Amino acid sequence: MRTLLPIGTVVSIKGRENRAMIIGHFRVDEHTRDIFDYCATDYPNGIAYPEGKDFGFNMDDIEVVHYKGFEDDEAYNHLCLISNCFKEVEQEELNYGI
Repeated sequence: MRTLLPIGTVVSIKGRENRAMIIGHFRVDEHTRDIFDYCATDYPNGIAYPEGKDFGFNMDDIEVVHYKGFEDDEAYNHLCLISNCFKEVEQEELNYGI
């Protein structure tokens, strides 16, 4: 099972100047249909900042975890659900040779 970081986690990502805060999981790019482990926004600006926007990245892109987001039973259950979604997609890719 993938070990995903919780929402609110602040990380440094390879090739990005600003730190990023995780705001979601299982992000699908609307143009390329690529699936990313995480959806994030620049920290501390966020998406409300005039140039603010979200972006996707994967676990392998993380260089440093600066702060780990809040975790409780509800967050744990959500992360398990998302991990299962990734597992289903990976199995489908194996079945269809994608």
